[in-house]
Amino acid sequence: MGDIADDILSVVRLDEAKATYNETLSALDGYFNSKKNTIFARARFNRRVQQSGESVDAFIQDLHRLADECNYLTLREELIRDRIVVGVRDDELSKQLQGKQDLDLTEAIRLSRQAEARTEGQNVLRPRVDLVHKFKPAAAKRFSQPKQQPQPSRANPGKKCGNCDKAPLHKKDACPARSVICHSCNKKGHYSSVCRSSKPRAGNKEKLLSPFIACVFKSRDRRVPAVRPEICRDPSVAGSSPANGALA
Repeated sequence: MGDIADDILSVVRLDEAKATYNETLSALDGYFNSKKNTIFARARFNRRVQQSGESVDAFIQDLHRLADECNYLTLREELIRDRIVVGVRDDELSKQLQGKQDLDLTEAIRLSRQAEARTEGQNVLRPRVDLVHKFKPAAAKRFSQPKQQPQPSRANPGKKCGNCDKAPLHKKDACPARSVICHSCNKKGHYSSVCRSSKPRAGNKEKLLSPFIACVFKSRDRRVPAVRPEICRDPSVAGSSPANGALA
């Protein structure tokens, strides 16, 4: 059968001189099938990593199951340990395990379980912390914002504008009189009806009159005949005497 066949038969511990044809064929089939399955099983083992949502214990249990088909013999625990180191999803845990000089399988499993429990505890607390931070800025913003002044048009609907005398009260740039020239003071921005400039009083006109009261009547209507002006002496003024009739 050749040297290679003899070596295979020695591995399966088959005595070629005593074995029948069927026994030899069965031994060779078993050898090649076993070799093929071992390689495939080891490939599956070496590709195995912790899946999303998979617990550490479930991952390690599946590594043990795959290792049973790999025929690792005395290297079994070391190779499972190595697969844990490179296969866990937690990168920080993987770095921690790689830094251990005398790491064995038992220690790798213990550290992996501790890291998983710590992560689960943080996930439980994180929603509460996020909830506090969600409402805290809103409360701070509420107390830090100055109170807004009420809009004049809403707070005082009946109050009129001092420039156009119209209600409701509005802003200066929205006033219809913002471009109007006042006829009383010649200033811009208000109507003459609400002008706040000083006006001459009625009593001041009397001071401008001389002792002679001049009454001048002038008609702008042609239908009314013109009246001649009359100048009369005021008898109340001292030293004055009545005039001899009306002055022409």
